[in-house]
Amino acid sequence: MFVRFDSGATHSFIAYKTIEKLGMSPHRVFMGFVISTSLGERVNVDIVYMDVKLVIMGSEFSVDLIPLPLHDFDIILGMDWLGRHRAQMDCFAKTITFCGLMGREVVFRGERNVIPNCFISAMTA
Repeated sequence: MFVRFDSGATHSFIAYKTIEKLGMSPHRVFMGFVISTSLGERVNVDIVYMDVKLVIMGSEFSVDLIPLPLHDFDIILGMDWLGRHRAQMDCFAKTITFCGLMGREVVFRGERNVIPNCFISAMTA
């Protein structure tokens, strides 16, 4: 499963393709959400998967997930989840430290790919 820790997302999301694996029923919310994507699209959603159990580095966590048509990730953990677990991101070391049950510190280490120094990125409009 591919999970993205996203400090730019206000909420946490699950890909439509991943919902089947939950084996859960969604909860309908009275006031739905209008989600603005990074591509400028707007998606109306009125269901949430509540208290989904995630196991990260051997620790269990709970998260509320809003379904979206995601392609590259199965789950996006946004600021709602990151803030609740006091997450601290170290972008250089590619680590995220957060609090698990009873204040236990959990450290997630991402892949550290070294980019060659001759790599040049360009964008045109």
